[in-house]
Amino acid sequence: MLGESLRRYLFRTVFLPNEQLASMTDPMITYLLPLLIGYTGGSMIHEQRGAVVGAIATMGVIVGSDVPMFIGAMMMGPLGGWCIKKFDERFGHRIRAGFEMLVNNFSSGLIGFAISNYWLLCSWTYCINIDGMVRIRGCCDNS
Repeated sequence: MLGESLRRYLFRTVFLPNEQLASMTDPMITYLLPLLIGYTGGSMIHEQRGAVVGAIATMGVIVGSDVPMFIGAMMMGPLGGWCIKKFDERFGHRIRAGFEMLVNNFSSGLIGFAISNYWLLCSWTYCINIDGMVRIRGCCDNS
């Protein structure tokens, strides 16, 4: 892959030739960048709570794939933010005083958990590779 050879060249010869720095790039591309994209997408829809649920939802897409899921993060972040926004619109006025933080934390965690598990276990997952190939995995197909 062109990206891997470029990273090896840059981190082993040009910028600070250090094997530990070179080993950091793969986890950052696979996990950190999609999580930040999902977090930002969720925060654009419903501020801090949307950002947290968007990041949790994005983790389901990341774990369910073996390639960096930038497109999946761009979908799941705003979807998670939208889901928690609709939950707050529907149930926000029913929360009694003193229980706001408890209900907000549990609802964020449960909604994020539900979305991430749905996309991890039982959904159509589109994985777009660098070369433009699209691989489709069917619903609840463990292949």
